[in-house]
Amino acid sequence: MEQQNILIVDDKVENLLVLETVLQSPQVNLVRATSGKEALWKLLKDKFMLVILDVQMPEMNGFEVAELIRMNKKTRSIPIIFISAVSKDQKYIFKGYELGAVDYLIKPVEPEILKGKVRVFLELDEQRQLITKQAEELEASNKYLKGALDDLQSASKMFKDEVEKRRKQEQILTQQSKMASMGEMINVIAHQWRQPLNSLGLLVQEIQEAYEFGELTKEYIADLVGQSMQQVEFMSKTIDDFRNYFKPAKEQTLFDVKQAMVPVLSMISPQLKKNEIECRFTCHTHDKTFTGLDVQFCCDDMKIFSFKNEFEHVLLNLISNAKDAILEKKASKPVPCDYTGIIDIDFYKKDSKIIIQVRDNGVSIPAEIVDRVFELYFTTKDVSSGSGVGLYMSKIIIEDKMGGKIYAENAENSDDGAVFTIEIATAEISTDFDISNRDYKTT
Repeated sequence: MEQQNILIVDDKVENLLVLETVLQSPQVNLVRATSGKEALWKLLKDKFMLVILDVQMPEMNGFEVAELIRMNKKTRSIPIIFISAVSKDQKYIFKGYELGAVDYLIKPVEPEILKGKVRVFLELDEQRQLITKQAEELEASNKYLKGALDDLQSASKMFKDEVEKRRKQEQILTQQSKMASMGEMINVIAHQWRQPLNSLGLLVQEIQEAYEFGELTKEYIADLVGQSMQQVEFMSKTIDDFRNYFKPAKEQTLFDVKQAMVPVLSMISPQLKKNEIECRFTCHTHDKTFTGLDVQFCCDDMKIFSFKNEFEHVLLNLISNAKDAILEKKASKPVPCDYTGIIDIDFYKKDSKIIIQVRDNGVSIPAEIVDRVFELYFTTKDVSSGSGVGLYMSKIIIEDKMGGKIYAENAENSDDGAVFTIEIATAEISTDFDISNRDYKTT
């Protein structure tokens, strides 16, 4: 693999030396810039995989440089990581993400964290190059077949079937290329990060409100710190999960689908609470309904053997879409109104299948696009609210990785919202199951 250029921008030479020491590797060529103008000139001159950009610089600060990078057609797609000694005020961090940064790190930066983030982009770029090479080989093969087809118009049906097979392979490879390219992976990670970032913002606001009302106790702070660390750990895990998504050797585990709902609700509950949305989940095996996060499920018999982290991502996407549908409906009603948003999550077990349904009483899906909601980049939301990636990734995870099925439909009454259904095979466990030696069978 050829060396990839990384531009490091800082007005202080000593800081550049530190970055070079941390990031030096046979895989990368580190290029210095000591000002915003020098950085822009080098970006236009050469090709770069990544920009690591200091915020506080004379003449032109990092935010101004980022704006100019995004305005230029040649440089707008280059990922940017901000590094700043500015205070941890959320408005600076949010401004960095608004300018299209993929990350915002506070000095002093932990070397291993920075190296890990750069390693992610190196692996994504390597995957992109591999798929580009495969696409070129496939294009050459298609050109050969086209020439043969011109000479053999009376060829057999077998030959036509082969051409059609090649055409479908090209379509699949095109989709894989989009997903593996660096820009697309950044969009996916940003989509998954939106929920925990919003939750962190709400937690920060709660601290101020608790202080104003005299509720800022030691226990209260400990609880907020715990919730905040959950969001941070989820965001860190998201990077690893999507980086490993393309590695076929990723390990599967045995887990109960109901228990997988608990960490998901824990992450998104601040937003549901803020928007007065009630979330209920029902175990139809025992016909019991629960609300809140402090309950114990009545049973532990809906197990599957699959990818737990990815399954949690799917649940988070579906609940987030339900929340957005409710907020859209609420915005269309007069104020005040007696409308209450409700998200129902139902668990069924039928024969050898587990069925999970996520339904809401928000706006319905227009009939003409129900069959298109899982398409890549297809979204009915504003660009700032949705990228059209979440449901597409959910379908890939459930159907391609987990061997299940996912589909969407409207409720029987068209005014009662939408229903998303997941169907997946259960894991039948033998009576001599032993966790320590992983001696189990699945069907």
